[in-house]
Amino acid sequence: GSSAHSLSGVMTQMQGTSSTAKSENLGYAWDQTEDEVEVKFSVESGTNAKQVLVQFARNHLKVVVKGQSILEGDTGGKVLVEDSTYTLQDEENGERELCVILAKQETGNIWPHVIRCP
Repeated sequence: GSSAHSLSGVMTQMQGTSSTAKSENLGYAWDQTEDEVEVKFSVESGTNAKQVLVQFARNHLKVVVKGQSILEGDTGGKVLVEDSTYTLQDEENGERELCVILAKQETGNIWPHVIRCP
């Protein structure tokens, strides 16, 4: 009966190297397609577009909500600034969601991460 034990060991390893893009501890979740990267943040319910500042640069992203920088750093790939945007919408749970859409300059280039950790 040692086979069952080794199987659970493999399962644990797989979870450890899982490439799931939900990064709860980072305060955002992200996903990507061949031509864009989507970064989602939960923000307070009263947040409006005037309180959100998103600065797109070719290799850099900065997201500020209500004067506080919630994400800033070098991106995992080159950004097509003029095609990048963001939306603010209400979630079913009463919170608001800020969704930042980064257009990729190099289509099909898979980013290892959205923001390179400092």
